[in-house]
Amino acid sequence: MSGDVRPLPIHPWSALTPERGAMLRAAKAALDVPFLIQPSPAASGSPGRVLGWGQVPPFLSESVIIPAGLVDDADTIFRALRHLLAAPAGSPGILTEEQWMSAAFGGPVTYVGEEDWPPPAVNPWDRPREPVAFR
Repeated sequence: MSGDVRPLPIHPWSALTPERGAMLRAAKAALDVPFLIQPSPAASGSPGRVLGWGQVPPFLSESVIIPAGLVDDADTIFRALRHLLAAPAGSPGILTEEQWMSAAFGGPVTYVGEEDWPPPAVNPWDRPREPVAFR
């Protein structure tokens, strides 16, 4: 295993009890991935997918949600972690940003493209201007 450590954003952070943390460690140990994971509180802009522990995050994110009734089931935690770490974008079981926005806005939402963030700095004085004549 390399020294590569990846953050694992969790929402809500308070749901990660010591017992659930132990199940999460056991699930990670059972997966064949060449990196370590570091659980951390999820926030808007967290890197990677968010693991929703019985709840959908209240901010825009790509997430894998553990159903509320199964938050203490070791097999469900294993499958959610495997899906979160290894499934390609758009796989069933991943709550995409489009799906999150569709639920929030109450209608279908489709991404048409991604913008660089933060946006490139634009100096308003660098744009061409019409000469101004005073009379």
